[in-house]
Amino acid sequence: MLPVEFMSKNIQLPARQQLYLIVNDVGGGKSTYVHHYFSIGVGDYGIRDKVDGIIVNLRLEDALEEIRTEGIYNYIQQKIHEHLSKRYPEISAPGVEMALKIFKEEFAPYAGILKHKKQRGREKYEDYVIDKLDKSFIPDLHVFNKARIRFIQRGKKRNIFVVLDNVDHYGRKIQEKIFNLSMNISGEFGVSIIMCARDYTIPRALRHLSLSAFDPRFLHLALPDPKSILQKRVTYLIENDLIGNLFKRIGKDQVEFHSASGKSYTFDKRKLTSEFQTILDTLVDNPKIIAMLEGLSNFDMRAMLKLTKVALSSGYLLPDDREGKDIRPTDFLRALMCGNNPYYFPEDEETAILNLFDNNDRDYEGNNLIRLRTLQVVDLLGKTADVEAVVKYMENFQYSKNKVIDVLQTFLHSGHVTSPFHEGVDIVKDDITVIALTHSGKYYLDELIFHGRYLDEVRIATNMDDDIADKIKKLSDDGMDLKKTKIERVAARLTATKLFIEVLESEERLEEARIGGSNNNKALENYKKVKGIINKIKTKYDDAACGILDWVRGNPD
Repeated sequence: MLPVEFMSKNIQLPARQQLYLIVNDVGGGKSTYVHHYFSIGVGDYGIRDKVDGIIVNLRLEDALEEIRTEGIYNYIQQKIHEHLSKRYPEISAPGVEMALKIFKEEFAPYAGILKHKKQRGREKYEDYVIDKLDKSFIPDLHVFNKARIRFIQRGKKRNIFVVLDNVDHYGRKIQEKIFNLSMNISGEFGVSIIMCARDYTIPRALRHLSLSAFDPRFLHLALPDPKSILQKRVTYLIENDLIGNLFKRIGKDQVEFHSASGKSYTFDKRKLTSEFQTILDTLVDNPKIIAMLEGLSNFDMRAMLKLTKVALSSGYLLPDDREGKDIRPTDFLRALMCGNNPYYFPEDEETAILNLFDNNDRDYEGNNLIRLRTLQVVDLLGKTADVEAVVKYMENFQYSKNKVIDVLQTFLHSGHVTSPFHEGVDIVKDDITVIALTHSGKYYLDELIFHGRYLDEVRIATNMDDDIADKIKKLSDDGMDLKKTKIERVAARLTATKLFIEVLESEERLEEARIGGSNNNKALENYKKVKGIINKIKTKYDDAACGILDWVRGNPD
């Protein structure tokens, strides 16, 4: 049974309140699904007049502080109020007669007074009703929401669902509050609740007596195929003539683009469509680019689509800014990294690609390897690594606990590690004790740090001695100097990256000397398990550089 069919058959049943749990991994389409169902799906199944879904996104920026400061209930009530006011304006600003129908139960205890007021005159009667509305019923969102939902259910025969999206983006304690609160809302308002969560948060949640007693119904969404999703987006772009609409909007027959290399391009509709078709076809047909997107995004479709958008809008995929006629994975990686500038700042939550060779602290010996080492240690300690064990392992190398915690926090935000039980997003505040390497973290260790384009770009953002930094900058400038031959430009860029690798080697020597000087045999034993990756990077890069130079010599133009 397809998910929409499941929802259409179950979602109309108002016999009793039900808790639904929609589960799958991050970026797998949970939010997209509920939004699609309640905006489009109800129309497709002809049940728009029978069903309404109030979607409360618990991950919106304005919700974060509310939820962390005991404001969950008020936040949810406010979002329910906003939905009802927009969707049902006729009962959200009611006149006297409508208000008496909506608040029938709330006015019941005042039946005698209402009768008395009515006998004394219509004006006194209405004044009394309005006074109650203004001072008691409408200002209390709980009362107002409850009355409106009850009226919609009974008067319009419409089944109301409250969807709590992104429940699992918070720590365990906050999740418990949301689960318990959802059942209170369900009981008080007489509505069914739909919660969207990741698979691995559910077993822990079900151990809570309150939730297990509620008998939730599960709807598991399988992860979508990245290539098919991208193909659909490409098809949508072309079939809906979005490029043609761009020309209509600006009212011109041609547009001018200034590429990353500084060259300007003039496109008419046909030429621009053809260029984008080439880029998009390469994207969906190149398995290495798809693998790169999967690795960087940790199979999160939202992140993958955002990365694609960054690359396409960067300007680095136009003819003069790619390495050859075809778009190569190196071109796409450069477009991602440069188009998402400043890609190397982990403080920026929009960061797509992280620089593993810098820690924003040039005065700390070995700082340029602390991120790399920490990621290696997490990988070394297995599928789930105890945070304290990671810290102790790194302390053996004389890295301070606070710096290691900062690095782990950076990795949590950038998606290189995760908490398997998703106890939270803040190691200290949410008391995270166990972490695991994600697909993205593994991709960095296995693939990305050996990639010439990655090394070439992150060196720009890595703290180094001024003398070395100046040499590398000079070589980089030579690599962009069009007065030089192609082979001279390529050789200069390759030499700049080799110098950067030498900086990493010197950092490793400092690190090794520091550990060896401690006379700690256990530390040296542990160090042997993570040492050697810089040499491996150098070896791989040297081999790649030779191949690049050979290719350029054979293609000098």
